[in-house]
Amino acid sequence: MTEKNKELEDALAELQESKTDKAIVYGKAISGAIPLGIGGVLSEIVSSFIPNQRMDRVVAFLKLLSKRLSEVEVKVLRENNFSNDILQESMVSASKALNDVRYAYLSNITLASIDIDERIYGVKKLLLQTLSELTDFEVQVLQDIAKDGINAARKKYHAPRKSHYGNQQYLELEESVRQELALLESSYPFVIQKLLRLNLLEEQQKKPSIDRATMSAEDIYKALQIVAKGDKELRPSYLAKHLLRDIGL
Repeated sequence: MTEKNKELEDALAELQESKTDKAIVYGKAISGAIPLGIGGVLSEIVSSFIPNQRMDRVVAFLKLLSKRLSEVEVKVLRENNFSNDILQESMVSASKALNDVRYAYLSNITLASIDIDERIYGVKKLLLQTLSELTDFEVQVLQDIAKDGINAARKKYHAPRKSHYGNQQYLELEESVRQELALLESSYPFVIQKLLRLNLLEEQQKKPSIDRATMSAEDIYKALQIVAKGDKELRPSYLAKHLLRDIGL
């Protein structure tokens, strides 16, 4: 552990133990290992945007981040105002996080924003704001669409009763489980609408894979028909791919 990281660990421990003078201790933690160079602004952020009862969440995020920062990256964070701002936004988002998964997302996106210029800063800011609008479930749906395609995701989320259970097996499930499955089915279309609104999904022309060495003549003909018809399907946008990459998925 480097000296700077040791200072951060000590300051974060102090922050967890005492919340009475949190702004001062918080500033000590940041200046010890993640220097932002923003002085009194830290106190304003803490007191205005991060309620006392949420400080543990910020601490958890900073601990995770500090374990992954090298001394070189710390130096860059000190000198790069654009990276500083992304870190500030991440801390505010961390105060609203509900689990370690979200801390990891924020840590990854902060690390992906080190040593950025003004042009890239705008993109990173947009990604962070977009992430703040998504629940973990919505992120999972987006990841599944990116990995397996819209049809597989639709089958998984929009029709779980049909894809995982037979009629008799479904009827034998507990009522609470059946209600949960029904809620999952009914919520899926709204998730897709939200991903479209955030420009994370877009219509793209279908491009079926054609392997003439293994496919039958009939399958090749069907694939070529899809291409000729210009059929479209929903796929993750460039923005979505960038977001998933930056949060580590």
